[in-house]
Amino acid sequence: MEEQNETTLQLKNKPFKPAYSYLGQLGILLGFTGVGFILAALVQLGFGLSMIEKNIAMDKWGEAILDVMMKPENIQLTRWMQIISAATMFLLPMLFTALIISKKPLAYMGFNKVGSINQVFIVIGISLLAIVLSGVLGELNSKIPIPKNWEIAFKKMEEAYNSQVLQMARMNNFSEYLFVMVVIALAPAIFEEICFRSGLQQTLINWTKQPILAIVITSILFSAIHFSYYGFLPRVALGLLLGLLYYYSKNIWFSILMHFLNNGISVSVLYFTSVNGKPKQEVLDSNMGIDVSFTITALVGLAILTALTYLMQNFKASSEKLPTIEPINYLRKNNNPFE
Repeated sequence: MEEQNETTLQLKNKPFKPAYSYLGQLGILLGFTGVGFILAALVQLGFGLSMIEKNIAMDKWGEAILDVMMKPENIQLTRWMQIISAATMFLLPMLFTALIISKKPLAYMGFNKVGSINQVFIVIGISLLAIVLSGVLGELNSKIPIPKNWEIAFKKMEEAYNSQVLQMARMNNFSEYLFVMVVIALAPAIFEEICFRSGLQQTLINWTKQPILAIVITSILFSAIHFSYYGFLPRVALGLLLGLLYYYSKNIWFSILMHFLNNGISVSVLYFTSVNGKPKQEVLDSNMGIDVSFTITALVGLAILTALTYLMQNFKASSEKLPTIEPINYLRKNNNPFE
């Protein structure tokens, strides 16, 4: 990939020199991300304080905010808070970074032309297989032996997370289903892919010149940021697939589509299995109904991951025809943000 990028630049007969070193770009991205997390926390605090009673002591704010945000009458406001805080944490840092280090920020973030319809269908197929893989790895994750006190703590965190998801995913009608689809599926797909794949992964690749290492590091951080032990391996695998898809396709639209399908199918299952608008807890706990031995689970997961990685190769040939997605040379005169 690096050789192809260098060839592309040489054909243009113009020297390539990024405006900032790759380490500097990483520093800018991490700096903006840190600010984004602080601002997102303030956004959540502001929304929370607007919903709780004014006479609650400051040391009780956290507990009171969590309780009031999950009340049915406040769910719609909580959903809007989720969208705004997610955009603040993941979208804005990368957007500001791209605007600073590149004159072609959209191209730098991977917003290239959408590929062929065949590639779209391949992404859909990969997404469906990835859901099966998530179920397999979820079962594998649960079979890893850990200390009892850790298990109790992790299960408590998982129950709290699932409880929040169940409340956020209350859908009494189709219009509410569409809005939940935006909150839980579309917005995270756009914001997180821009942050992790366009931002962190590509910056690490440019800096280290080790694509696989960059994809693995990004995938681990992508999973860790969700703070779910029992979903750690499935999210790492999802991150690897999303990372490989972006690396081979050089097109963030494909990663966004796959991420959206992964989340959107789950939202749809919750909607169509809901009773009186309330999703069933057992749907979140099902892990695709898989309950087999550790060895078989690991082998099935490996086989699916291998098949998915092979499918990714379909994007390599067409992506090599695209311009480089490294930071744009400031000497170029073309002002088209997509090229």
